[in-house]
Amino acid sequence: MQKIKSIFKLLILSGVLIFMTYSCEKEEVQPTNEEEGSIAEGTIIETFAQCYGYWIMIEVEKPQGIGKAGTFIPVDCPCPKIDYHNAIGVPYFERIPGLKTEAPDTIGTWLRFKYRELTHKERCDKNLFRDTSFIGICNTMIGPPDVSMYMITKIIDYH
Repeated sequence: MQKIKSIFKLLILSGVLIFMTYSCEKEEVQPTNEEEGSIAEGTIIETFAQCYGYWIMIEVEKPQGIGKAGTFIPVDCPCPKIDYHNAIGVPYFERIPGLKTEAPDTIGTWLRFKYRELTHKERCDKNLFRDTSFIGICNTMIGPPDVSMYMITKIIDYH
């Protein structure tokens, strides 16, 4: 039974990798302006790495409706489940080109920030959300939480 589960997980991971590879082949040009964007406030509730990609999960207080609701339970981890109601995902701050901030990307940090939609190029940028040097097999991966992905363009305030 364990062998079947491992094979199933490997097939799912392979499917996700194939989807990511072929979904990023079209080059789409979208104008981006660092100054445009909306303002949001929220708290970092989780950070992810390796098998889940390198990104930050923020529970947004204002505005409502930009994120998604759900529950995430990390596999093989003594961590408590994460319930969220309006969560978005953003790249680690140090991975965002041109973002100048001293705000920590740690759980519990409250942020007021400008954000915008990701461009197609950003969605496909392997260095923005993934570690291209990671070669391991994620045998416990069930997939990251379902959130709306955005780009932070400026951190206005944090504590």
